[in-house]
Amino acid sequence: MTESTPSMQRPDPAVEAASMFPHEDGQPVLALTEEQCWQLLERVRHARLGTRIGDRIDIIPVNIAARGGRIWFRTAPGTKLLELTASPDVVVQADGVLSDQAWSVQVRGTARELTTSAEIEEAEALEFESWVPTIKQHYVVVEPTETTGRHFLFGAEPVHPTYPTD
Repeated sequence: MTESTPSMQRPDPAVEAASMFPHEDGQPVLALTEEQCWQLLERVRHARLGTRIGDRIDIIPVNIAARGGRIWFRTAPGTKLLELTASPDVVVQADGVLSDQAWSVQVRGTARELTTSAEIEEAEALEFESWVPTIKQHYVVVEPTETTGRHFLFGAEPVHPTYPTD
C-alpha cells in the first residue's frame, strides 16, 4: 500500500494515530478531490443506489465494483432494473466509518444495462461478491457526471459562543 492509497483500516494506535487524508488547520471536514473519491470507491464492495421514478425515490443496497472511473453492479430482473430503464439518472453513495474518522462519496450519473458480450465480459472480470445467494444475470454500469466526497475527523462539538458555559 502506498501513501497515496489510504487504507480502509484504522492505523495501529501504537504506531501513530493518523487521518486517511490530511486536513488543513485541524478542520474536521475535508472536501475530497475526485481522485481521492475514486481511491475510496475502488476499495469498497457495498454501496447504496438512489433511483427516482416520478415522485418515488428508492435507495437500494448494491454490491459494486468501481474501476476506471465507472461503477458496475449486477441485478436480477425486478424493480431496480425497471426503474433504471425508465429513469437512468442515479446516485451511488458509499461510506466508510472508523473509530476516529469517516468518509462519504456520492457519484451522480447515468445507469445503463450492459448488452454486448464484450461489455459483459469486462464486467464479469471484476468478480462481484453478492450479499444474497441469488442469480443476478443483468450487469449495469454507471457513467459518472459528478463525483463528490467528504472526509470527517471525529471529535467533541465545540462550545457554541452564544451559550453559557456554566
